[in-house]
Amino acid sequence: MKSSSIKNIQALSVYSGAVFAAVVFWVFESLMKGSFQPSAAWSESFVPADPTELWFRLFVGVIIIGLVIDFQQKARKIRQLEEQLCSEPK
Repeated sequence: MKSSSIKNIQALSVYSGAVFAAVVFWVFESLMKGSFQPSAAWSESFVPADPTELWFRLFVGVIIIGLVIDFQQKARKIRQLEEQLCSEPK
């Protein structure tokens, strides 16, 4: 039972890290836009008025989260296969 809850906590921390990475990308992109286009308001930098830029940021954020989820699932599968190989009699 404890092992299952620990695995759930580890998965939750990985997913939280993915969301954090997506938010960091969003903030970094906003700061870059604000730095290179000083005429734009800071609020417009964080929530762009241009729909293309908004969709681009959302798309990149979803890609980051999706890649982390995919990596987590593959890592879990590899660990399960390693456990099976180690537990098989020789």
